[in-house]
Amino acid sequence: MKMEEKRKILFNFLKSKEWFLLSDILDDLGSCYRIVDNGYEIIYRKRDNELCQALSENTTCNNRCTGSYMQISKEAVENNEILVKSCYMGFIEFASPLIIQDEIIGTISGCQIIDSDISEDNYINNFEKYGISKEVFYSYYNSSSKCASNTAKNEIKLVSLLARLAIEKDLIGYKFKERDCEIQGIIDSYKLFEASQSSNLELTEKLIYNNITNITAKALDAEICSLMIIDQEKEKIYIEDAIGLDKKIVSKVSLRLGEGIVGHVIKSGTPLLVKDIDKDNRFGKKHQSKRYYTRSLIVAPLKIKGEVIGAININNKSTRHPFDEEDLELLNVICGHAAAAIENLRSCKKRVEMPDIDQKYKEMQVKLEEYRKLEETKIDKEDLKNKDKLIDSLKEQIKDLSKLRDTTEEEVIMLRDQREQIEKQLQQEREKIKYYQEELRLLKEAKSEVIDKGTGHEEELVRIKKEAEEYRKIYEEIKKVTQLQREAEKDKDTENVEKYKEMLHELDSKKEKLGEMEEKTKELNMLFNITKGLISTENPANILEWSLDSISSFYNYHAASFIYQEGYKNIAVIKLTYPLGEECVQDLKENIQNSWAGMKKNKKIKKLKFEIIKSNFTTISTQTKERISSYIFAPIKERKRVIGLMNINNIKEYAYSAIDKRLLAIVANQISMAIERAKLFERIKDSAEKDELTKLYNYRYFERYFENVFKKNIRFKKSLSLIMIDFDHLKKVNDEYGHAQGNRLIKTIAGIIKKKIGKKGVVVRFGGDEFAIVLPETNEKKAFEIALDIKNGMNSYSYKVRGKDLRLSASMGIAFVPHEEIKEANELFKRADKAVYIAKEQGRDRVIIYSSDKKQEG
Repeated sequence: MKMEEKRKILFNFLKSKEWFLLSDILDDLGSCYRIVDNGYEIIYRKRDNELCQALSENTTCNNRCTGSYMQISKEAVENNEILVKSCYMGFIEFASPLIIQDEIIGTISGCQIIDSDISEDNYINNFEKYGISKEVFYSYYNSSSKCASNTAKNEIKLVSLLARLAIEKDLIGYKFKERDCEIQGIIDSYKLFEASQSSNLELTEKLIYNNITNITAKALDAEICSLMIIDQEKEKIYIEDAIGLDKKIVSKVSLRLGEGIVGHVIKSGTPLLVKDIDKDNRFGKKHQSKRYYTRSLIVAPLKIKGEVIGAININNKSTRHPFDEEDLELLNVICGHAAAAIENLRSCKKRVEMPDIDQKYKEMQVKLEEYRKLEETKIDKEDLKNKDKLIDSLKEQIKDLSKLRDTTEEEVIMLRDQREQIEKQLQQEREKIKYYQEELRLLKEAKSEVIDKGTGHEEELVRIKKEAEEYRKIYEEIKKVTQLQREAEKDKDTENVEKYKEMLHELDSKKEKLGEMEEKTKELNMLFNITKGLISTENPANILEWSLDSISSFYNYHAASFIYQEGYKNIAVIKLTYPLGEECVQDLKENIQNSWAGMKKNKKIKKLKFEIIKSNFTTISTQTKERISSYIFAPIKERKRVIGLMNINNIKEYAYSAIDKRLLAIVANQISMAIERAKLFERIKDSAEKDELTKLYNYRYFERYFENVFKKNIRFKKSLSLIMIDFDHLKKVNDEYGHAQGNRLIKTIAGIIKKKIGKKGVVVRFGGDEFAIVLPETNEKKAFEIALDIKNGMNSYSYKVRGKDLRLSASMGIAFVPHEEIKEANELFKRADKAVYIAKEQGRDRVIIYSSDKKQEG
């Protein structure tokens, strides 16, 4: 991607609604921030607070700030990761690459986030070191929020992900708009072809030419479009219709065959993209004009039955962007439809000029009667034979006309199929955009519910810890006053004894309050640790199991359990911290089952199969008579639908208070949000790593996975095989039956390969008809057997297209390690790819193992 395109994407991102959301997040953190492109030129900068101004006025600080920004941005780009660290003044600074389609297009970086783990004194010392007023710091410190570095890192991670999705959404929207315009151009040109068939008596060549130029200019967003037709008698090319050109120019312009860009295209019969007309000698100087400000030009030939009759020439996009290969491809498609319309109109004219066939037959009958009379009067029979030949010739012409009509109908059916396929692709693009918009919306909700609440717990915890620290000093005071009281009693100092008693009474009251504060600190500490831990846990079952472990010290339970509904499967786990009896465990299972059925509002719910996890003991005692006396249940929900259950149990009666129940409900709510977030990230990951048509892994996933598994197998000196598969003759299926049938065939092939491989390896679709299979710990012999099994599976598969049997076959190549000549993953890939090429050269439908010393064929 060019730098200009990357900068355009960044500028469009800054205009989006998502950017305003992200900037609010960064503003809430108290950050000043900026976005730079790959050349580290500033695209956007937010630096308007008093502290920023003070630092920029200090030459040393300004230089250090600039250097720090540049350094962290470069490190983030080089390592392709989010960096969060402390700057020279003690503030939290960060940098995150902005990525689209695995390519870095810029960086967002920032600083001045106050680190709650650093004391005010440290900040003051840093400011005094550089001679900056303390008042400036206090003004900023008191008016800004504080944040721990771990929390800031989680915030920046979400900002980075949201930015990536927003940029991809904008790019997809832009491409969708271009694609929509392209498809509309194809549809319009097809309608023109249909119109030339249905209204052949109403249309003229002049009107057809005018329609073609209008459709072409609209589809390609061009300001200048001209249609040029060959005059075979004069051997020259003239402009028949144009948009954006002066009428005088249209009337004057004529080219010899082979002259200029258009002449070259007509002579060669191939479309052409000229990226800079000033540097192309075929572009005549007499036609150069300041109007050609895009400096690019595309021309495509008009062909009728393989013969070039003219060309369409376009220039100047209204967006001022140059034309590219996609524009040339679209123009070529439109030219195909336009040529068909012109051909059909000319054929219609010939049919109109031909006398009515029925009338012809009548005339022939009359003439035949005349011939019979001539024969009777013995007129020259040779003349009659000539007339018979004429009749036979007319009959042949009628047959040719019938064949032409049948051929035209088949072409119309084929074009309609293509149009339906284009409309389906358009609908798929629209659905994909809706999907990304929904993912972005869910991420916003996940951010506001999970991270904000986690930060809130942290700030509350810090505040209460400070208060608790003050109350702990009471212990020391109680010791001192108690000692003074004893000394006063010993000295029989009645007045001071009473005084110390009153002081101890006040201190005891404060001590009780200290106990309450410590209890509240304990509760909040548990909630904070739960929130912080859930952010980094992604598997739903692991989230629930980890949560039970995290709250065990707070609730001191004897048993705890969770249920999680994953599709049609229920995961049920009971964790025991005490050796309960078998009967007790059985009662516990029944109670949990009944509670789950009650929450699901379904008494006939399928019976659960529990997994029992025992800690600190190995067996369940058969002699223990204890029963569970205390239960707390809390539902796990996803968008108001119950998907799970948490349960805490104790053998003591009234073991848990109302506060304990409330806290478990809060924990369950945090877990619910964490599960929803984990599912969301899994969906995003799948959309990035899976092929949309076959649901196999795509090339993006393959690159990373293949490199890792190659290094691992090389390190431990284990076998690794790679099978490359290229299906034979997919293009023929697409051309004869359409892309819809081609897609169905690809899905069928993918299904055969997946069924044969199972869990033996990883199957990847590169795109089109190319697949790869990575087989860890598999030698060449076993890989060859697997490839043959796949080939035989394809050959024997019964596949029909529109009632016709189609034999499936593929060319396969295998490469393997360990091999003395292969040191890098890329070398293994190239060898497997070369083996596929050899298989195709040798006649296709075969398996080739490539090696420098042998080539095994099957």
